[in-house]
Amino acid sequence: MATISLLNAESIEFVNKLASNNQGKSLAVSIGIAKAISAVLPLPSSPVESPEQQYRLTCSITALMLLSRINELVLVDTTTIEAYIRKFYLARYYAAHPPLLLCCLSPATAVQDFFSLQMGVDETLMEALQQHTLRITQYHNSARTLLQELNVTVGGDA
Repeated sequence: MATISLLNAESIEFVNKLASNNQGKSLAVSIGIAKAISAVLPLPSSPVESPEQQYRLTCSITALMLLSRINELVLVDTTTIEAYIRKFYLARYYAAHPPLLLCCLSPATAVQDFFSLQMGVDETLMEALQQHTLRITQYHNSARTLLQELNVTVGGDA
């Protein structure tokens, strides 16, 4: 169980900020935390038949454990964060292991299609990133620091 008294001042400030006015449930917080958690999950060293199944079998339990540790400190939107952790993990997977053939490019999603980002980028995420760029960056960086303080070393790009 995580205890706030063992955290450094920066992490305590982050937790307190999220706890005040129920900010932990905001989409910007969810995206920042999900990105931080997904970044420490290990990717396979070579392509796999089903990246979705790979995530479920090798990373989902760890992701939920990390999310639970944060949720012990401050109430967050676990459902939204879980969904984005999976999307960001799959985006990392496809960046590391691009498909041999491109899917059909459409003008509206050409960049996502070309770089195989369909699994990690949706309209809600794009709008949130555009509207809350600085806040999401701050939440992500604070969540990464918090995970490091909680001694989380799983095997991703920490």
